[in-house]
Amino acid sequence: MRSSLSFPFPSLAESVLADVCDGRCVSVYGLSNSGKSTFLRALATPQGEQAYTAATGRTAAFVYVDCNRAVAISAQAFYEVVLRSLLERLGTTLDAQLSETVRQHYQALTSADSSFTASLSFNLALTELCHRLGSDLALLLDHHAQEIAAHLDGVERLIQLVGDAGRHFS
Repeated sequence: MRSSLSFPFPSLAESVLADVCDGRCVSVYGLSNSGKSTFLRALATPQGEQAYTAATGRTAAFVYVDCNRAVAISAQAFYEVVLRSLLERLGTTLDAQLSETVRQHYQALTSADSSFTASLSFNLALTELCHRLGSDLALLLDHHAQEIAAHLDGVERLIQLVGDAGRHFS
């Protein structure tokens, strides 16, 4: 990683980017108002993606997911905010067919009448996205992600699968 990064907390940025480039999940902890959200938003910029590409030789989409936007602390709310963030960030860069497929899964998720249907819609959307995106994908989860993750069986495995899919299909 290069030492001239102009992110907040440059040494932390180098360390986090190095781990992300190696395909590892990373957690950033700190006191309230210490700059965690600012840091994650700064990573989810073209500069963060360019640093990733420079280090790995692969392109990536860094997507900031603000879990405060979830309407409840539940699996379905988590799935919804992740897909909404992906659509907002990637919507204009996806080919029309992939964008429509992800939007259909998002609609199925938001109108799901069971946790199984919601989970299935989320997994189908992520699978489709990872298979056809053409680049690696890094989800930068912010605010209460641990609380929401406690309600999800295997969320770490899910995030690992997103990483695996990005590496496997890029």
